[in-house]
Amino acid sequence: MGCAHSPAATTTFEHPDECPNPVTESMSWHLVQGSVVEVIGARTFRLRADSGEVLTVALANIGEPADSDATAMLKRMIDGKRMSVMFNKPDRQGEITGQVNDQEGRDIARQLLRAGAAAFVAAPAYTLSDYSECLHRIAEREAKAEGVGVWRRR
Repeated sequence: MGCAHSPAATTTFEHPDECPNPVTESMSWHLVQGSVVEVIGARTFRLRADSGEVLTVALANIGEPADSDATAMLKRMIDGKRMSVMFNKPDRQGEITGQVNDQEGRDIARQLLRAGAAAFVAAPAYTLSDYSECLHRIAEREAKAEGVGVWRRR
């Protein structure tokens, strides 16, 4: 009697020609999950963590210029919703910068950059993975090429 055998699962990552393989990155990450209680600006919001603590969260790689509708867009995307934040270390007491994903796993900063809601700005070292930062750069490049958001041709 033979054993049932399924093909090995393989994971593929986007843009392997340009972005580093995230499997090879070695960093210590913290995860906080909770609900968004307030959107402050185009890159910043307050999250009530499952622990009850309220944290100020900044989206890595979101910079200036920002589209005049960027804050409203972020609010539509995340206000009142559960989010997951991966970060390396707190910036200051109760403030973190990192990668924010919704419950479907969508990267919020990447969506904003792809829509042209804001310009890409490099994050300080160890703020998020090199792979995520690469995807964010590509999202901005694609928005620029299509002339959307802050990149609209006037």
